[in-house]
Amino acid sequence: MRCLRIVDGTGEPLVPGRLERLDGGLEGRPAPDMRLDFGDRADEELLVPRVVAQVEALVGAGIPVMAHLGFTPQSEHSLGGYRVQGRGERGDALLADALALQAAGAFALVLELVPALLAKRVTAELAIPTIGIGAGPDCDAQVLVWQDMAGLSASPGPRFVKRYADLRGVLAGAAAAYAEDVRVGRYPDTDHSYS
Repeated sequence: MRCLRIVDGTGEPLVPGRLERLDGGLEGRPAPDMRLDFGDRADEELLVPRVVAQVEALVGAGIPVMAHLGFTPQSEHSLGGYRVQGRGERGDALLADALALQAAGAFALVLELVPALLAKRVTAELAIPTIGIGAGPDCDAQVLVWQDMAGLSASPGPRFVKRYADLRGVLAGAAAAYAEDVRVGRYPDTDHSYS
């Protein structure tokens, strides 16, 4: 539902939605209302090797799929926290998964918390665009979670996050100033009251 509201306000930009889990399977076809829920735009698919058939089913039903490899926030606990994925020999498996997703019909691939050299290799091998988040400079595009980029999080976040503002500090300062104005009787005053 949140994706549909965002889509309504954007016009033409691509707005990926997210299927949190496909554990129940699609049995070869997606739920009838899935396309409406995502506003006929795109679905960011949570990937484990067994979902390639589900990606094929979604694409076959006319639902574009943006695949996601490497670290997936939904799997944080099963992966043991924020850990780089695809190091060493596991890089070959990640590349094989990327090629399988492309063959299944994914139109793009998010690479998250993947070594930069592996992301460069995957990007060179695929015909579809890659979107990096903590995957180095050689992906076709880059993305950051806006709350991390704008400094709304209390923690510093993963190493790849660059903060462009301290909105958490700004909001905390505004809340403290408001509370103080109310406490000492400066707000509301006559300028902020109706006669």
